[in-house]
Amino acid sequence: MEQFDVIFKQILDLVEANPEIEIEDLIEQKKEDLGIDDELMSQIIVAFQCADKFDEKFQSLQQAKANGTSRTEWLLGDIKETTAKNGLSDEQTEELISSLGKQFNKED
Repeated sequence: MEQFDVIFKQILDLVEANPEIEIEDLIEQKKEDLGIDDELMSQIIVAFQCADKFDEKFQSLQQAKANGTSRTEWLLGDIKETTAKNGLSDEQTEELISSLGKQFNKED
């Protein structure tokens, strides 16, 4: 894990210095210099993709809030959009939302 942390930080520094570069291209360019094998390369790419997705969702939520949409409304809309993209029916989506609501309201 230490190797991942060190290399991730190095890649992050390079990305911050050049934010327009595609992470996959950068890792491919630096793969040999940094001693990145295919498995580590894949893990680093996934980590950056997750960070990008978190940022995208954060920006979307901030925009929704600025437009007067509540967090709950935004989240429900996002869940519906995501489930539709993944082929779930409206009924399946409603079941998922209901199940999530029950889990959030469940007392331990």
